[in-house]
Amino acid sequence: MVRFGGRSKILEVSKKFVILLVLAWSLFLSFSIRIQNLPLLQDRYLLGTDAYRFLRQASIITSERKLPRVDKMRWYPVGRDLSTHLNLFSYAMAYAYRILRTIHRNLTIYKVAVYSSVTCYMLTLMLFHLMWRRIFNASVSLLAVNLLSVLPSLNLNRSAAGFADRDAFCLMLWTAMILLYLKAFEDKHPIRMTSYAIASGIMAGMLSLSWEGHGLATAIISLWMWFRVFRGKIETRDVLVYWAWYICLMSISLSLTHAYRNWALPYAFLAIMAPTATSITLLLWFVSRKMRRFDRFSKGAIISVIGWIGAISLLLLVISLKNAYIGETFRSILDNFLTPLGRSRLMRSVIELTGISGESFVRRYSVILLLASASSTVLAYRFFSGEPVNFPLAVIGFEAVLCGTLVSLFLHSRKISDTVYIISTLAGLTMIFTAYLIYKKDEEMSSEYDERERYFPILIWFFIGLFTTRGAGRYGFFLDPLIALMCSFILIESLRFIAQRRTGLISELGMIGILIASELYAGIRLSLWNGLFQWTLLPLTALISTFALVYGLSQIKISNYRRACYLTIVLILILFIGSDTFHRGFIRSNVEVTRQRFMPIFRETQRSLAEIGSGPLGEGSVVAAWWDYGSVLNWFAKCTTIVDEDHYIPYWIFLIARHVFSAASPKEALEFLYTHRATHLMITTREILALTGITYTGSDTSFDRLASVYSLIPIGTRKMGGSNEVTDFAIRGFTSTDEMELEGERFPPGSWRIRKISISRDKNNNSWSAVIHGQVNGRSFSKPPREFQFKENRIQNENGLPGLIAVFPSEAGGILQAFYVSEKAKHLLAVRLYLFKEKIPGFKLIYDTNTSVRCDRNGIRIWKLDYPPDIREKNEYLARDFPLGEKKLRKAWRHGDFIKEDLR
Repeated sequence: MVRFGGRSKILEVSKKFVILLVLAWSLFLSFSIRIQNLPLLQDRYLLGTDAYRFLRQASIITSERKLPRVDKMRWYPVGRDLSTHLNLFSYAMAYAYRILRTIHRNLTIYKVAVYSSVTCYMLTLMLFHLMWRRIFNASVSLLAVNLLSVLPSLNLNRSAAGFADRDAFCLMLWTAMILLYLKAFEDKHPIRMTSYAIASGIMAGMLSLSWEGHGLATAIISLWMWFRVFRGKIETRDVLVYWAWYICLMSISLSLTHAYRNWALPYAFLAIMAPTATSITLLLWFVSRKMRRFDRFSKGAIISVIGWIGAISLLLLVISLKNAYIGETFRSILDNFLTPLGRSRLMRSVIELTGISGESFVRRYSVILLLASASSTVLAYRFFSGEPVNFPLAVIGFEAVLCGTLVSLFLHSRKISDTVYIISTLAGLTMIFTAYLIYKKDEEMSSEYDERERYFPILIWFFIGLFTTRGAGRYGFFLDPLIALMCSFILIESLRFIAQRRTGLISELGMIGILIASELYAGIRLSLWNGLFQWTLLPLTALISTFALVYGLSQIKISNYRRACYLTIVLILILFIGSDTFHRGFIRSNVEVTRQRFMPIFRETQRSLAEIGSGPLGEGSVVAAWWDYGSVLNWFAKCTTIVDEDHYIPYWIFLIARHVFSAASPKEALEFLYTHRATHLMITTREILALTGITYTGSDTSFDRLASVYSLIPIGTRKMGGSNEVTDFAIRGFTSTDEMELEGERFPPGSWRIRKISISRDKNNNSWSAVIHGQVNGRSFSKPPREFQFKENRIQNENGLPGLIAVFPSEAGGILQAFYVSEKAKHLLAVRLYLFKEKIPGFKLIYDTNTSVRCDRNGIRIWKLDYPPDIREKNEYLARDFPLGEKKLRKAWRHGDFIKEDLR
């Protein structure tokens, strides 16, 4: 007995050691992939624009101990009210820096920012392992962590070095919250149960101080508890756990920030609604415990419905009393339900938000998404199989929600996509609830906890991930863990099915060990690491894994034939993986993307901004620039800005788009700039080529300022005899913004398109001409433009197509750059200043990075503002929202559809 006990203990310790070793390998591989872009950062830059805001805030906290109440360098002259800004991530970076500085004296806050997301992601993977092991088992957990480490994630860049944004930090808090709540929910000891619940509530509160969308995470717990009430499986201890969690969450959310006190804001409504509705539902249950008239299920169903209706009605009543625009508020809440980032024109001008993300899902995940969907069906099958429910109807309802959500990802029309999503979701949920209601119960439903309930939070998380990615691909970052988990679950279950469920932990760990060994081999082949240690580690890993696999198989009492078939499958997998056809594809994809693409956005632009901070822009400069560059200017140029990517006052972005970048006259722009005390104006090539989105943002209800500029791409040159040659140009992503007249018939904007543009040049006479080839209503046309410009000379043709073709020749006389400028665009201030370099009174060009071309890819031009005496301040340019008399414009701007849909 002693020998047996000792052997069992050694085996148990060996299993734990192997599990830790496998987990360490996955973390090491994940870390190695995500730091491949460090040389691109050049010890100076970060990924994204928000990262510079958090870095600057962390720098202020490091030196001043805390952030000021108002940041005067942003949203000038009002300043950014930081009491409504969620700053916990900045504080986390600052205090991590202060702690690490005691160990490494040469450490900089920039270095902490560079590694912040990578570090948080590694911690998150460990939390995932603990949570998934608790819900499933060690094999599923380890394989899921491994897949998540090497998966060609839709948002790999959000956990890469240099991405000093809060995504990985929020995912870490999200995971810790759910893990701790699971432990509180399952622990029977009162003190431990309460401690875990409070700790989970603190994690939820910290998440609320980090991210406005924390309601998506807390909804998982809220819906889980509400569903337990509906099923009649709630107990007093469950209510106490939830209330402890809820009180901690709300205390932190409402006391430490003002961000959630205005419930009319869609994100605040979501953050308050789901937890409060569930809390009221639990209160009703607690009060009505002694109701004898109904059984547990009937009472739970009635209370859950009444509780949610009452809570939502109460919240809507509060919003109605506080807000004059009740209808618009409800519409905004609905818009944010379907699209988490909202549907304002500002959001619609962001490229990422202009289409459903289904195609990118297919390109990135491929068959992995199908595996995950199949796995979710298996989990639902197992969950409902142990429920007192009409099983076929419940499973059909689940499939209706799943299929409808997936189908809605691939529909190009937003309206059709939303319709499919809403109908399928409502129909599916109705079927599931009906399946519970029509089930004939022969006896009282048991309230005991079933381990299958652990699947429910996972399924909710999966659907929240699918739902949010309909509105923005960036939310795929929160879906990736569930994709990896679902795939791991179905793969391990398939493996057990092949081996008649007798594989054992040792066998599965051996398989995962061989998988990771092949990954390490692929990593070495890609030179992720160098040195003798890595080369000796790999054979040792393969040897240990193979031994563990063979030992595990020897313990399975199956026939030699089956064992031989099983080993054959294993050997095929080893050969398949060892030949680098599978995981090398994952690793190569991630490594190459990280090395080549995860570089600072507009790095040359940032370098220029760093230069002008100590040059053309002096201390106290106030720069008017498009919102993309707000925090970058604050950090590099050390100057004050009027708007930035934080979208604190969206109305100001409308104003600067309309009265500066889309200004119809210099005086209009100067009045706005003078009101905001601007000293300089900055325009880049990017704004000129993105003019359609900017003018869309700044237009009225009739899209009066909608205009566009397109860079023409040469696709071929042909000789036409003599000295004449014709160059054809393509125009990508064209959207017509002018009305066109053709053969006496008028065609509105968006109804016609340009296929190509031909520009002719006579070398002898040095004369130029252009022809536009387009299509409208299925018929083709070819006409000259209304205006053609060569250098500074313009040729007009009143019968031509609307717009201007501008050609800027090279020194040799050929075409260096060519642009199509819409009819409205050529009159706008930004185009006149930047593209045509007009000298306009009040604007003095002091900085220009464009060299041999008119519009360099990373070009920047900065003008010093010299206000004429007749320019006066306009108080309406300091207003924070649309005037009361602009109800139609306010409504159209806040609920704007896609640009192309608007033009149709």
